[in-house]
Amino acid sequence: MNQTINFYLLLVGLLIGSQCLAASNSSLKCYEFDTLDVPAAIDLKALSTGGDYSHRWCYQENALGHKEYIFIFNMDSGAPKPELSALIRLDPHHHAVSISIGSLSLGKVKFQLLSELALNPFSIPLLPEQARLVGRPISAPGPLDLSSLNTLAIQHAVQSSASDKIRIKTGNFGAHISPDQEPFNGFWWSDEGVPMATGPNSPLGIYDASIAARTGTNPNSVEWENANHSDTSNAWGGHCNGWAASTVLYKEPRSILFDPLTHRVVTPYAQKGMLAEASFCVNEAFYGKRYYGKWDDLLDIYPDLFHKVLIQYIGTLGKAVAMDYVRGVEVDNNVISGYQFHIVKTGHTSTREIFHVNAVLTVAQYDIEQRDSLGKAGTYQKSYSYSLITDLNGNILSGKWDKDSDNPDFLWVPLSISEHCSPRNPRIDPTQMTELLNSLPEANAHTLPLNFVSNLSLIPQGQVPIPLQVEAGDQMKLKISVRSITPAPNPEFSLIASGDARYPVTGGEKESMFIPLNIGDSVIPVSTLSRL
Repeated sequence: MNQTINFYLLLVGLLIGSQCLAASNSSLKCYEFDTLDVPAAIDLKALSTGGDYSHRWCYQENALGHKEYIFIFNMDSGAPKPELSALIRLDPHHHAVSISIGSLSLGKVKFQLLSELALNPFSIPLLPEQARLVGRPISAPGPLDLSSLNTLAIQHAVQSSASDKIRIKTGNFGAHISPDQEPFNGFWWSDEGVPMATGPNSPLGIYDASIAARTGTNPNSVEWENANHSDTSNAWGGHCNGWAASTVLYKEPRSILFDPLTHRVVTPYAQKGMLAEASFCVNEAFYGKRYYGKWDDLLDIYPDLFHKVLIQYIGTLGKAVAMDYVRGVEVDNNVISGYQFHIVKTGHTSTREIFHVNAVLTVAQYDIEQRDSLGKAGTYQKSYSYSLITDLNGNILSGKWDKDSDNPDFLWVPLSISEHCSPRNPRIDPTQMTELLNSLPEANAHTLPLNFVSNLSLIPQGQVPIPLQVEAGDQMKLKISVRSITPAPNPEFSLIASGDARYPVTGGEKESMFIPLNIGDSVIPVSTLSRL
C-alpha cells in the first residue's frame, strides 16, 4: 500500500476515533453548469431547439473534517453516485495535487487515485473558486444525508489505488482494456425508418407493452421516438452514441428472455436496443470541442489532450474511450479499446523537449445492418501521427498534428446513465428498464406457452434462430408460422414451414436452436412461432 493510501487510512482512523465525521451545510456549495457539447448523433438545429442541457454539482469544502480535502458530487439524480463523485487533495496553496474518482464499467465501480490533475475527469470545474466563476449558484438539494456523503468520501480515501503520472519518454508503449471490458456488438439504430420503435416487437414496442402490463400505464416511448428520433435529413442521424455508451456501462445481454405478462420473447437484439436508447444521454467526460460548422476548429481535439485521455482511461483506468472519428459536422461514434505508441525524440531547447508519436488505435465499430447476434464488436486499426512538446520532466505542454495525419473531432468517456438530458427519449426510464430486464425469466421450452411472439427477422438464404433454449437431452420439433408485417414483398404474404429442431446439445450447456429455411429473396419478420 503506497504512502498516499496510508495517509488516507490514518486520516480516516483519526476522524472516526474523534467522531469528526459530521459535515455542515455551511461547507456545501452547489452550482448548475451548462453542457457545452454532447456526443449525440443529431445536428446543431436539433440541439438548438430548446431543452435542458445543464448539470448540478455540489462542492463540500473541509471534507472529512480536514481543510486539505474537497469532496465534489453530481446531484442530477437526487442522490450522489460513486461514479459521479471525487475526493480532491489540496496543497497549502489550495492547488489540487491528486484526485480520487469512481469509475463505472459494466455495472461495477472501482475507485482510482490519480496522482496528478493532468486531465479533468469531469466536464465541470474541480475547485469551488472556479465553479463560482462559470456556474449558477443553486440551493443544496435536501434532505441531504451528510453522513452518507462522508461514507462515500471515505470510500474514495480507502479504496483508491494509485496511478502513475503521465510522462513522455521514447520507446514503444501500449495498453488495451481487459477482454471482458471489450465493447459488444450491436446496431446503431438509425433515425431513418425508426427501427427502434417500428412495430410492436421493436425494442420500444416491447418496452411499452411490458411497462403497461405492470403499471397499467403505457409510457408511449414509441410515440415520442417516432416524433423526435426520426430525422431523415441527416443520413448519419441515429443512436451510435447510445450504442457506444451502453457497451461501456452495461454487460452484454446474452440471454433470450420471456415476458409472461405480454407473451413476448425479448432477444438480446431487443435488449441491446433498449440499452442504446437508455444510454442516448449519459453523464460523460468530454474532451475537445464538437465541430458544428466553419466557425469551429477542424484541428481540435489537439494531440496533447488526445494523448492524455488515452493514457489516463485506457492505460490507467482500463476503461474504453468513445470517439467521433469524423473531422467535420457529421458524428460517428466508435469506441477505442487499445493503443500502441511509437515515440521518438526529435528536438530540444534549454527548457523544452520535442517528441514525435505514431499512434495506432484498436477501434470497435457498431453493426451496420440489423442482426441478432452475440459477441464482441468488430474492430479496425486507426493511425494518427503528431508531435508533443514537454518540459524537461516529460510533462506534456502542447501538441500538433502532422500535416498528413487525420484527427478525430472529439473524445468522450461515458461515466453514468443520465436521466437529466433533453435529447434522450424521456418516456423510457433507465432504472425501470434495467429492473424489467433483470426480472424477466429466460425463454426456454419449459416456460414458454404454445404461442408466443418473437421480434426475430428472417434473412434471404439464412437461418431462423428459434428463441428456445434447450438443455442436454431435450428434443423439440417446431412448426414455424411466418407472417409478413411489412408492405414488401406483399402485405398478405405468408409462409408455413416446418423443420426438425433436434439440436445436438451436449454437456448440459444451454443453446439456441436454429432451423435452416430457404425463403428466396424475401425479408420477412417472424410474427409467431408455434410449438408442437
